[in-house]
Amino acid sequence: MRLWSLLILGVLWAQGHPLWHTYSEDDYGAYTQVRAIAQDPTTGLLYVGTNQGISEYDGQRWRLYPTTSFVRALVVSPNHRIWVGGSGDFGELRTDSIGRLFYASYRGFLPRDKQSVGDLEWAFSDAQNNIYLLGPRSAVYINGADLAVAPYVMPVPQGALLTAAGKVGEDVWANLQGGGGLHKVSPKGFQPISSGKLFDDKFVVAILSFGDAVYVLTEEGKVYKGSRFGAGAFTPIKVQDEAYLKENRIYRATLLGEDILIGTLNGGVLVIDSNGRTLERWTRAQGFPDNAIYAVYVDEAGNAWVSHGRGLTHVLYGLPLRSYEGIGIEGKITDILPDGQSAYVTTIQGVFKLNTVQGKAERIAGLRSECWRVLRLNERILVASSQGVYDITKGTATAVINGKPVVGISPSAQNPQTAYAFGRSGLHLLTFDGKAWREAGTLYNQPVQSLVEDGQTLWLGTPTGLLKYDLASRSIQATEEELGLEQASYYVARLEGRLLAQGGQGIYAYKQGAGKFERVGDLDELTKSERIDKVLSVGQVLLARHAEGIRVLHKTPKGNALLPLMDEKPFTLNVRGMRPDAFQVEGNTIWAAYKDELVVGQLTFQPRWMPPTLVRAAIIGEDSLLWGGRYYSAEKMNILLAQPKEAIPEVPISLAYGRILLGWVNPYVLNAPTRFKYRISGSGSARDWSVIESGASIPFADLMEGEYTLEVQAISPYGLEASPFNYTLRVLPPWYRTTWAYILYGILAILIVFALVRLNAARLEARNRELEAVVRARTAELQQSYSQLAAAKKDLEQAYEDLKNTQQQLIQSEKMAALGQLIAGVAHEINTPIGAINAAVSNISKSLPQTLQQYPELLATLGDSAPLFHQMVERTLNFTGSLTSREERQYRRQLTEWLEQHGIPNASNLAQSLIKIGIFDNLEPFLPLLKHPRADFIIEMVGNIGKLRLNVDNIELAVSKTQKIVFALKAYSRKGVEERPEYMSIPETIDTVLIIYHNQLKYGIEVTKEYEPDLPQILGLPDQIAQVWTNIISNAIHAMQGKGSLRIRVWREGDEIITSITDSGPGIPKEIQDKIFEAFFTTKPAGEGTGLGLDISRRIVEKHGGKIYFESEPGKTTFFVRLPIKTPFEAIAATKQTVQSA
Repeated sequence: MRLWSLLILGVLWAQGHPLWHTYSEDDYGAYTQVRAIAQDPTTGLLYVGTNQGISEYDGQRWRLYPTTSFVRALVVSPNHRIWVGGSGDFGELRTDSIGRLFYASYRGFLPRDKQSVGDLEWAFSDAQNNIYLLGPRSAVYINGADLAVAPYVMPVPQGALLTAAGKVGEDVWANLQGGGGLHKVSPKGFQPISSGKLFDDKFVVAILSFGDAVYVLTEEGKVYKGSRFGAGAFTPIKVQDEAYLKENRIYRATLLGEDILIGTLNGGVLVIDSNGRTLERWTRAQGFPDNAIYAVYVDEAGNAWVSHGRGLTHVLYGLPLRSYEGIGIEGKITDILPDGQSAYVTTIQGVFKLNTVQGKAERIAGLRSECWRVLRLNERILVASSQGVYDITKGTATAVINGKPVVGISPSAQNPQTAYAFGRSGLHLLTFDGKAWREAGTLYNQPVQSLVEDGQTLWLGTPTGLLKYDLASRSIQATEEELGLEQASYYVARLEGRLLAQGGQGIYAYKQGAGKFERVGDLDELTKSERIDKVLSVGQVLLARHAEGIRVLHKTPKGNALLPLMDEKPFTLNVRGMRPDAFQVEGNTIWAAYKDELVVGQLTFQPRWMPPTLVRAAIIGEDSLLWGGRYYSAEKMNILLAQPKEAIPEVPISLAYGRILLGWVNPYVLNAPTRFKYRISGSGSARDWSVIESGASIPFADLMEGEYTLEVQAISPYGLEASPFNYTLRVLPPWYRTTWAYILYGILAILIVFALVRLNAARLEARNRELEAVVRARTAELQQSYSQLAAAKKDLEQAYEDLKNTQQQLIQSEKMAALGQLIAGVAHEINTPIGAINAAVSNISKSLPQTLQQYPELLATLGDSAPLFHQMVERTLNFTGSLTSREERQYRRQLTEWLEQHGIPNASNLAQSLIKIGIFDNLEPFLPLLKHPRADFIIEMVGNIGKLRLNVDNIELAVSKTQKIVFALKAYSRKGVEERPEYMSIPETIDTVLIIYHNQLKYGIEVTKEYEPDLPQILGLPDQIAQVWTNIISNAIHAMQGKGSLRIRVWREGDEIITSITDSGPGIPKEIQDKIFEAFFTTKPAGEGTGLGLDISRRIVEKHGGKIYFESEPGKTTFFVRLPIKTPFEAIAATKQTVQSA
């Protein structure tokens, strides 16, 4: 079978043509014909020469490099230098500093009299990089191994014409018409070849060599064969199409493997073997774009490039695949049946038979309808069509089933004489009587779209469900619901021994034991774009159509894997990168259909050459070229496929966006886009692989500073991956974080520090002057305060003497007696503040001179830390509280630990000193002072200054208390010194008065106090309120004559605080109760009272917004004082605050 397939494939090969794709002038960007073609064997980059310059093709895009003349010859030397021959000029495509190519003319390196070199139409290089550029009138030699170009011109002998040149082994041969025929070209000039005189009078157009043989082609269509060593004469070989070549004139030729590729001026392209037999003819009659050929070239993959009047055609001659176009097949192909030297093809317009010998297809008569399936059953060819089933074995359509639409025919595995036809008309039984197929009845009359026979059971896939059909009873045994499936459209097939059903939700496999279908997922990828009944089983693998061609399902230990390769080889069909309309596999031969084109060839192929992935350009910003796509080492005279470390570019962060252009010259593809997978790594991390389906450009943006590496790899449409390419770039930090910026920052910092030092020195000098002035002013104030205190001391002593004299006088009357009783208790209270004043004055007298004496030393010690010292003094002066012993121990322990953590010596003593001056928290600002070597001295000075302030405060407090005592005494007879309102506790003011009257109460009067807890304080004048209690309590003591009980209650009622004072005296007679609040009314004997006490009390209570009244009966009198919690002083205070804010 395999041998037969190969024989059939050989016959088919002779008829069809290779796959090809044409690039127009619009593609390669030069609106003129291509005259020269060359390829870099390492990168795969293709270069074509035109009248406008050289166009470079990287598999994804064309790029034009202008030249100074028409390009006629190209060659890439082994050291990857690209040499150019042109009309009157020659030169090289050189690489600049950023990897761009540019044309450099070398004609100017010749002496002026040698510069007229004419057209240079052939270019060659040997293994030692010797370059030969030849034209009809001269030849130019260049040592391409030297970077410094030194061309040498070898003129053609006068009267001769160089008509052709070619590479013979490592030598260059040329034919000099009229100059002796074939010559060997070297730096020494033209050396004749003895056997080459035959061509002295002939117009040779090509000189080719293969092995030891040399082929010389002349313009009139003859091919001569000789030896490269010059032994023996050249003899003509019999060329099958010599007349055709003579008529159309050979213009260019090259070797195509062991064969010869010939381009003619008017007859297209011929391929002949070494014996002159024609293998290929590509003309417009065969679908080739044009017959006028300008250049031919064979690339590293063995494929041909042909330049013609309509552009440049890439011919996949090295690919085992042939195309049949324009052979008479009409309509979209739906099925193919290979049949020996023929093939039956069904389309939506009928069925056709392809004659592989003639390369033509003929329509089968009698069947002009949509045909879907063709197959051989019992040596008969049956077709399923929209009109029914037809037998076309004899070349005409004979109806088997007529008028019933059928989409498929399935032979019975149980009985070779039976088959099933199915379609919209239902399911029909076919039988074979030994001569013909006939309809044997309808088994099911509803639409059926696929079928699988399983013994006596038929599984039917229908547009509405899945049915289990029993042949014995000819009835439906089960529907999809009974089989565990949802109602939907189903296709059925048997693959890998499994009965499978395909619905909208996926693939289901039938479980024999359960009698139901269950979901399986191993075929989902394979059938994503294919029906399950269209999948082909080839050997141990499954083949299915795919968006890029076909794919194969391989069995692995972990399950089925979907791959584009079979036995590590790519599918030949996938070079098109398109999904075929239909395909069939027979042995290693594949038939595929695309519209009205039929393609046939080997199923798989082995690529002979795979170029690497390329990065063609790096563009940053909007359109700034960072790198032009080529690393060329001038020192090593070689192209580099890996980025050198010294070539890693540095990109400003402001331009860290752009795109990377990719390239890959795919040697086995027509026009299918190349996919690239890539990932970018940076800052020690790599991203996952991403895939570009088309476009060959990777954008990047928002790169932060750092080094980034792009790893990219081309993926061909037929599944193979090219070798990867890595490109690295480095994003620089912003300008303000560059080395020069940091140097500038350092200089600025030095200047700023210098300015700050100067400014701070001036500020400190000014602060020192201010501090000295403050000290002098404070010293003067203290001295003045000292004088005032001394005078106040004398005044207080004198007041004390006056009070004692007043006490003796008051005893003479009732009021004077009461005052005397008060003064007897108050005298001791006055002695206490006088003693405090004496102590404070003594402390100031001792410490002030010492502090003033040590102050200059303190200023010298502090230096720049004087502001911190002032802050510490202010902290000490602001401390007015006191600590309990427990609090003092706790703070001392915390301070000691904190000081030790900061490495401050003598931490325990220093902590004790800080607590004494009231500094025990938030010490971080004072850390420079605490770490000072003389920290003890500094803290001692803070304490001394603080003590001066403390002594002054003690004196002020003593004076204030004395004034209040004097005020309380004066309040009996006249209005006292005006006080400022303050918040007071009513129980506390009562307790103060009770203390004053303690001596009168303790011997015969029982005092009971009932205070409601948590009473609010009220805003008022505490001393005046105390005067109210004094008058009431004094009257009560007098009424009880020193014997009885005194009950005092204070409680809250609503928004008022009520005070009641009840005595056990005789009571107030009713006849005088209305008069007791009148001024000067008294019940005491003349001289003992003024009658002003209760009148003053009433005025004070009313001043506070309250009321005073009493209830009296024999044996009991109670005075009530009702004071509001919100006194009138609240409104006055609020008004003052509003005025001040305004």
